[in-house]
Amino acid sequence: MNRLFEGVPIAIIVHDFLVHGKDQIEVDEKMRRVLDRSREVGLKFNLKRVKVSYTGHRFSNKGLKPDPEKIRAINEMPTPEDTEGVLRILGTVNYLNKLIEHKADIQEPISQLT
Repeated sequence: MNRLFEGVPIAIIVHDFLVHGKDQIEVDEKMRRVLDRSREVGLKFNLKRVKVSYTGHRFSNKGLKPDPEKIRAINEMPTPEDTEGVLRILGTVNYLNKLIEHKADIQEPISQLT
Protein backbone atom coordinates (compact mmCIF):
# COMPACT_ATOMS: atom_id res chain seq x y z
CA MET A 1 0.00 0.00 0.00
CA ASN A 2 2.79 2.42 0.84
CA ARG A 3 4.32 1.90 -2.60
CA LEU A 4 0.97 2.23 -4.38
CA PHE A 5 0.25 5.51 -2.62
CA GLU A 6 3.77 6.92 -2.63
CA GLY A 7 3.60 10.70 -2.96
CA VAL A 8 0.04 10.91 -1.61
CA PRO A 9 0.19 12.71 1.76
CA ILE A 10 -1.75 10.26 3.93
CA ALA A 11 -0.98 7.79 6.70
CA ILE A 12 -1.47 4.11 5.93
CA ILE A 13 -1.66 1.80 8.93
CA VAL A 14 -1.82 -1.81 7.71
CA HIS A 15 -5.05 -1.53 5.69
CA ASP A 16 -6.49 1.70 7.13
CA PHE A 17 -6.04 5.05 5.41
CA LEU A 18 -5.93 8.11 7.66
CA VAL A 19 -6.68 11.26 5.72
CA HIS A 20 -6.27 14.42 7.76
CA GLY A 21 -5.60 18.10 7.26
CA LYS A 22 -5.64 21.51 8.84
CA ASP A 23 -9.10 22.20 7.40
CA GLN A 24 -11.81 20.58 5.27
CA ILE A 25 -10.31 21.97 2.07
CA GLU A 26 -7.01 20.17 2.71
CA VAL A 27 -8.79 16.93 3.67
CA ASP A 28 -10.91 17.09 0.51
CA GLU A 29 -7.82 17.64 -1.67
CA LYS A 30 -6.05 14.65 -0.09
CA MET A 31 -9.17 12.51 -0.55
CA ARG A 32 -9.27 13.44 -4.24
CA ARG A 33 -5.65 12.34 -4.58
CA VAL A 34 -6.39 9.06 -2.77
CA LEU A 35 -9.41 8.36 -4.98
CA ASP A 36 -7.52 9.30 -8.17
CA ARG A 37 -4.64 6.98 -7.27
CA SER A 38 -7.10 4.23 -6.31
CA ARG A 39 -8.69 4.40 -9.75
CA GLU A 40 -5.22 4.27 -11.36
CA VAL A 41 -4.27 1.07 -9.51
CA GLY A 42 -7.73 -0.53 -9.49
CA LEU A 43 -8.19 -0.46 -5.71
CA LYS A 44 -11.67 -0.54 -4.21
CA PHE A 45 -12.52 0.53 -0.67
CA ASN A 46 -14.85 -0.84 1.95
CA LEU A 47 -16.32 2.40 3.27
CA LYS A 48 -18.45 0.77 5.96
CA ARG A 49 -15.91 1.46 8.67
CA VAL A 50 -16.86 4.66 10.44
CA LYS A 51 -14.19 4.76 13.15
CA VAL A 52 -10.56 3.84 13.63
CA SER A 53 -8.34 3.92 16.69
CA TYR A 54 -4.84 5.27 16.24
CA THR A 55 -2.22 6.24 18.83
CA GLY A 56 -4.67 6.64 21.69
CA HIS A 57 -7.26 8.54 19.66
CA ARG A 58 -10.49 7.47 17.97
CA PHE A 59 -11.22 9.04 14.60
CA SER A 60 -14.78 8.78 13.31
CA ASN A 61 -17.42 10.59 11.33
CA LYS A 62 -18.33 12.24 14.64
CA GLY A 63 -14.85 13.74 15.06
CA LEU A 64 -11.81 13.06 17.24
CA LYS A 65 -12.27 11.43 20.66
CA PRO A 66 -10.02 9.59 23.08
CA ASP A 67 -9.72 5.87 22.42
CA PRO A 68 -11.78 4.03 25.06
CA GLU A 69 -8.79 1.72 25.61
CA LYS A 70 -6.64 4.73 26.54
CA ILE A 71 -9.31 5.91 28.99
CA ARG A 72 -9.49 2.42 30.50
CA ALA A 73 -5.71 2.38 30.95
CA ILE A 74 -5.80 5.77 32.69
CA ASN A 75 -8.64 4.66 34.97
CA GLU A 76 -6.72 1.53 35.90
CA MET A 77 -3.45 3.31 36.70
CA PRO A 78 -2.40 2.72 40.30
CA THR A 79 -2.86 5.55 42.77
CA PRO A 80 0.44 7.45 42.84
CA GLU A 81 2.49 7.06 45.98
CA ASP A 82 5.34 9.41 45.11
CA THR A 83 6.30 12.29 42.82
CA GLU A 84 7.22 9.94 39.98
CA GLY A 85 3.75 8.36 40.15
CA VAL A 86 2.08 11.77 39.98
CA LEU A 87 4.27 12.76 37.02
CA ARG A 88 3.42 9.47 35.29
CA ILE A 89 -0.32 10.20 35.58
CA LEU A 90 0.13 13.81 34.41
CA GLY A 91 2.17 12.66 31.41
CA THR A 92 -0.38 10.04 30.44
CA VAL A 93 -3.29 12.48 30.73
CA ASN A 94 -1.35 15.19 28.83
CA TYR A 95 -1.35 12.86 25.84
CA LEU A 96 -5.08 13.59 25.52
CA ASN A 97 -4.63 17.31 26.28
CA LYS A 98 -6.59 18.65 23.32
CA LEU A 99 -9.60 16.48 24.18
CA ILE A 100 -10.06 17.54 27.82
CA GLU A 101 -12.02 20.75 28.39
CA HIS A 102 -10.73 22.94 31.22
CA LYS A 103 -7.80 20.55 31.71
CA ALA A 104 -5.62 23.14 33.47
CA ASP A 105 -8.27 23.76 36.12
CA ILE A 106 -8.85 20.04 36.64
CA GLN A 107 -5.14 19.26 36.71
CA GLU A 108 -4.09 22.03 39.13
CA PRO A 109 -4.68 20.10 42.39
CA ILE A 110 -2.78 17.10 41.02
CA SER A 111 0.09 19.28 39.76
CA GLN A 112 0.50 20.78 43.21
CA LEU A 113 1.42 17.30 44.47
CA THR A 114 4.69 17.45 42.55
